[in-house]
Amino acid sequence: MYQGSWPAIFGALSAWSPSPCWPWQAAHTAYWAAPTAALPATGFRVSSYVGWLAAQASKDAWSSTTTYEETMNPVVGNATVGAAQYAVCAACHGQQGEGLQALNAPKIAGQEPWYIRRQINAYKIGHRGAHQDDIYGQQMMPMAMTLADDAAIENVIAHIQTFPDNPAPTTIEGNVANGERLYTVCAYCHGGDAQGIQAINAPRMAGMTDWYLARQLENFRSGVRGGHPQDFYGKQMGFMGRNLQTDDQINDVIAYINTL
Repeated sequence: MYQGSWPAIFGALSAWSPSPCWPWQAAHTAYWAAPTAALPATGFRVSSYVGWLAAQASKDAWSSTTTYEETMNPVVGNATVGAAQYAVCAACHGQQGEGLQALNAPKIAGQEPWYIRRQINAYKIGHRGAHQDDIYGQQMMPMAMTLADDAAIENVIAHIQTFPDNPAPTTIEGNVANGERLYTVCAYCHGGDAQGIQAINAPRMAGMTDWYLARQLENFRSGVRGGHPQDFYGKQMGFMGRNLQTDDQINDVIAYINTL
């Protein structure tokens, strides 16, 4: 990075967004990950980076960015109001968020609020459910759209948090010893007890729906999930999912998670 480059970059960043640093980091990641052919043909990459950042202001992809004001004044959910708004969700996920395999709906009771929030928003903005082979994700997209704003999302999440957190039924069998060995890599993000680590954007898996975990690992491995250019967390998981190269390895890992 040449001397004098940073003022230009921070000037573009300041003009682009009033939000905290993370959108800038996301923009930075997206730019440097872009194929060379997609970048402006300039002799000095910093200048093209500044131009690229400036162009992001008009793109809908960043319309869902959290502003500083929203960060300082988060919407607080109302579980009582959320009970009525959850009625649509209950048709598939169950009255107490226990999940229903016949309708391909996983357990959501006991899942962390931050992760539920992120996934609902991912469906709403098309980061999930847009792939032509994601049949069940396509079913979820219009359901997420029924939650019209952040208040509705927070209300439903608050209601979900009132549900009992009973472990989901075990449906997958595998080699637990091999699964424990394979899970060593997963543990770096999801924790040794598979309870998840929010700081590195890894959700809880222990006690959740095992057949759903298997499907999502298959989707990450095949690119059905995590393939959207703006789905940074999904893309991160896609790299990890491809470490489990066979269905047996996926089953082994999940069989081990079921013991936690």
